[in-house]
Amino acid sequence: LYSKTIRGVEYEDGGDTPLSMTIPAEHNDSRFMVERVMEYIDGCREGSDWVIHLSLLRPHPPFVAPPPYNTMYDPECLPDKIRAPTQKDEAAAHPWLALSTEESAKK
Repeated sequence: LYSKTIRGVEYEDGGDTPLSMTIPAEHNDSRFMVERVMEYIDGCREGSDWVIHLSLLRPHPPFVAPPPYNTMYDPECLPDKIRAPTQKDEAAAHPWLALSTEESAKK
């Protein structure tokens, strides 16, 4: 999903990735879960008691978004990224980053 490589596209170590999420927005897990919860709430009788715990997984590293959200803002207008001093420090911040760093090192 995130490690797709395109011939001729270079990736700077620790830099920007020019690809968006490969899953369209309508198939995103967060959107699916939110829509199911909204359907449930809409179906509840007025005045009935209910509780929902909705645990959204996004955003999480690596921070990617499906179209059209990945192009809504001009990168030049955004604040600078806050990055760890080293790739090792960044990998320690989240299990997914550790895995993706480990996978990158194998290539």
